[in-house]
Amino acid sequence: MSQRFLVAARDRAVSVMARSSEPASIQTITGAIIPAAIIASAYIIAFIAIRGKYRSQYAPRTYSQIIPEKDRTPSTSKSGAKWFEDYRRLDDKFVLRYHSFDAFLFLRFFRMLIIIAAVGCALTWPILFPLNATGGGAGRELDRIAFGNVANSTYCWGHAIVAIVFLSFIMLIVNRERIFLINMRQAYITAKPNALRLSSRVVLFLNAPQEESIRRLFGDHVKRCWQVYFLDDLKKLVDERSQKVYDLESAEVAAARNVVKQQQKRNENGNANGSSLERGDASLDYPQNRPSHRSPPLVGQRLDSIDHILKTIPNLNKQITDLREEYKSDGARPASAIFVEFDSQLHAHQAYQQINHHHPLALQPRFIGVPPSNIKWKNLSMQPSVRIGKSYTGIALIIAITILWAIPVGIVGTISNIKYLADNYQWLSWINKLPPSIIGLVQGYLPPFALSFITSYVPFWFRDIAELSGEPTAQSAENMVQKWYFIFQFLQVFLVTTLSSGAATIIKQVTEQPGNIPNLLAENLPKSSNFYLTYFTLQGLSKAADQVVKYSDILQYLFFKRIAKTPRQKYDLEIKMKGLFYGSNYPKFTNMAVIAIVYSCIAPLVLGFALVGFTLFYATYRYLLLYSNSAKLEMKGECHGRAMQQMLAGVYVSELCLIGLFSARHAQGPSILMTIFFILTILHHITVNRFLGPLEQYVPLDVLLDAEAENSENGGVEANNNDNDEADAEEPLLSSSQSRDTRHASRHHHRSLTESLPVYILDPLKIFLESYNILPSIESFRPYLLPQSDSDLNLRDSTLTTVPSYTDSQIANAYQNPAVTSKAPLVWLARDSAGASEEFKTRNKERAELETTDEDAEIDEEGHLVWNESDLSKAPIFKLPTRF
Repeated sequence: MSQRFLVAARDRAVSVMARSSEPASIQTITGAIIPAAIIASAYIIAFIAIRGKYRSQYAPRTYSQIIPEKDRTPSTSKSGAKWFEDYRRLDDKFVLRYHSFDAFLFLRFFRMLIIIAAVGCALTWPILFPLNATGGGAGRELDRIAFGNVANSTYCWGHAIVAIVFLSFIMLIVNRERIFLINMRQAYITAKPNALRLSSRVVLFLNAPQEESIRRLFGDHVKRCWQVYFLDDLKKLVDERSQKVYDLESAEVAAARNVVKQQQKRNENGNANGSSLERGDASLDYPQNRPSHRSPPLVGQRLDSIDHILKTIPNLNKQITDLREEYKSDGARPASAIFVEFDSQLHAHQAYQQINHHHPLALQPRFIGVPPSNIKWKNLSMQPSVRIGKSYTGIALIIAITILWAIPVGIVGTISNIKYLADNYQWLSWINKLPPSIIGLVQGYLPPFALSFITSYVPFWFRDIAELSGEPTAQSAENMVQKWYFIFQFLQVFLVTTLSSGAATIIKQVTEQPGNIPNLLAENLPKSSNFYLTYFTLQGLSKAADQVVKYSDILQYLFFKRIAKTPRQKYDLEIKMKGLFYGSNYPKFTNMAVIAIVYSCIAPLVLGFALVGFTLFYATYRYLLLYSNSAKLEMKGECHGRAMQQMLAGVYVSELCLIGLFSARHAQGPSILMTIFFILTILHHITVNRFLGPLEQYVPLDVLLDAEAENSENGGVEANNNDNDEADAEEPLLSSSQSRDTRHASRHHHRSLTESLPVYILDPLKIFLESYNILPSIESFRPYLLPQSDSDLNLRDSTLTTVPSYTDSQIANAYQNPAVTSKAPLVWLARDSAGASEEFKTRNKERAELETTDEDAEIDEEGHLVWNESDLSKAPIFKLPTRF
């Protein structure tokens, strides 16, 4: 409801500003914020009240067995509001050590936005508020302290100087953050537990030659290859078999419950003679106790569901076995993709970074550090021409959605003004005859519902399009979503809203006085900022309420918990945790940062509201990452780095807007100054990207060389793997002549990123920056990854300090298509007093060779399914994920 209130408030604000040139007033802003604050407060109170009762939704990271005990968030209390003390005492580094690298960066992103907004307020308010208020314009109320009230062109010098200082500060912050990310990422990737992960040594090559050619290209450093094959037919059969097993579970549990109910009914009638499995009223084989279905659905013959599935599964097993044997003997058709494991992280990154083939498409694209769970197997076997064609088709579809999105938004906007249309168009006059309550419902509530509904699906559509366009990994698909969803946000949320709320107010005046267009733009364009005065706070309040209380998730959880009929369904409901998709989350807040930057010198008051909004977002997502969400994807900071680049769009747009506004005021000096600064911004951006771009994409080999030397001192690259080789058997490829003593000396040298930049330019600056820890070295980030005593709640090892180990079979099958190695799922039933589950165990084994268990679940005397949901680790299908 809070989200719909925000959309409704936005629509009303835009609609009012589009039809009126009245100034923004404190009463108007207060009237919009107070209802949202009341709703948000009610949600927070409800959250505090029910948090302890629904810990699986609000605090699964404190106890869930799917999370290793060492990585769980400490909790001194399960109920009440005492958890807030834990929340307050834990710092953001806890998220880095016990959650994920990307979660830590996401929180750091909000902290950076808070700093930018706070510095912006401290810089612009004391200077620009007085200048605007005394600027000689006719603005009233809040419009008086915006740039639109400046009529004296001399005052524009103040705006120009403040803009240059503030925008320079933003670029400095962005550069510092990019350098921080580079150093932090290098420290994270080369930390021993990460360096020893299998995925850290595996490179995925698309458009690759066969294994023999791979070994010829990379030599003895290739340890293992997993060739990708065309297995679509096999994958389809395996998926069908798994679905049949799940259907069998549902049918057999339903049959067992019917038998128990029949037995209970017979006992109540005094007919409790004999076993329920004997031929009698409660027999397992009686038709009324056995589920049935029609095939084809609705119109087909009615079949016994259990018998039909038990006949189908053996046929599927035979087809799967025969197809696997055929692939093993004759060889499946290889696809042009291959996973290559190298003997060290250094050699893997060296192969990833170097050009190995003269053909432009060969071994491209390539990916490193991708765990098996994040691979889109069906996209690996695409031919290069098909992949290229699908990628362009996907981009074209995304562009079409972005452009054509104005149509549904326009329809919704039309509905929101239905009363206005009815007054001005005769054929809609019948609407005025409707009761006021109906008109209010259609005009006030239907548009927010519709707009909120259709907008919420955009990132999901983009993610589906990314997968359909051939992206081979979940990470590459998420990167594509982030790129294009930011463009969507920038166009639809910023530009379209700005133009609709600012441009619409001047259409009539432009038509009446076309020669006065520059002055009209200068007077009215700043008024479009009035909408954003409440936008940030309303967004923060609505998101805080919606994300923390998660009322829709709770209702969904309660609904599915009630209708779940099998132990597996109940288990899945309790074990699953939501994750953050950074490709769709970063663009929303990056765009908000762009809006705040653009209006920072046009309407400085926006920065204050942005500061409140960013603070609320930070508090909300900090709770989610500490207590609720899990890490679904490991982006290794890619989304964070891209957000830094996208944020600079606000700097460019701000400069262009100020140039236009100064020109309209005939302030030639400030206009020239901003034009020069705009050119310098472009040159600065190009120069920084030239030096930082490669380091954001690759890990320098000297960093990997030092890390390998350090890890070798502690037992070798694969000391904890069962099939390890000696890591120090030969010198790295980077420099065969470099001695081990030289490498150790290099490792102990205090290096930093600035050493790779032009010394004659940055050397004096480097000394200053490093002295004040503004550009810290890689070594200074090592403590970030280790447990420290800064949190007295707990001090323990984390995922970042635990060296992974694998069995031989895990490594051999790690990058095999699951269709080749997967077995039929274990059938999980529930024990019952009638003995039906025991009978099903025997039948499933004899007729379909299916392993069946009824552990940790039972059907009580009333036919209800009960199980031990307090300890999920006892479930027969429980399995901790392997950190590849």
